[in-house]
Order: sequence, then structure tokens, then C-alpha cells
Amino acid sequence: RLDDDPKSCGGCYVRCPGLDAPHFEATCTNGVCGGKCEEGYADCDELMANGCEVNTRVDNRNCGACGNACLPDQVCFDGKCQFTPCDGGVPGTTK
Repeated sequence: RLDDDPKSCGGCYVRCPGLDAPHFEATCTNGVCGGKCEEGYADCDELMANGCEVNTRVDNRNCGACGNACLPDQVCFDGKCQFTPCDGGVPGTTK
């Protein structure tokens, strides 16, 4: 069907952009191409060739969203900047 197939969207063999891009879901609705990143991923460099290249659940420079950088003493976990847990060292000492 030409109205909902991203491999033939609106016409025979009209491939929607990003059809083979990593972590991107190309769509075709009523013969019009569209799409979105898979959950937890983002296209921060806006280059369709590499798809949705950032895992926003664990990327310290793009935590939860593009450009949302964690502080140097934080890590990105599950899309949120968090402080690292204690490492189990000797109480009262610092590293």
C-alpha cells in the first residue's frame, strides 16, 4: 500500500528518509514520510545518515535530551544526571 509503506510511500519505490538509519523508526502516513527516534535515543547531530546516534539514558553530554550535560562529578543513568555512589572505600578517607 502506497499510503502507509515507508519503502513505497506515496509512490512505487519512494523510500522514506532514515529507513535504514540506526535507532530510527521511519513511517508513512497517507503517503507522507515521517518518523521518530526509538525510545531512549535522540538525533543530536541532525544527520539522518547516522540515525538517532545518542543513547540519552547513559550519555553524560546528552542526558535525557540533546545538550543536557551532567556535571563533572555526575553520571547519566536512566536519562538523569546522578552523583556516583560511594566506592566502598575506608570511612573518613577521600580519594
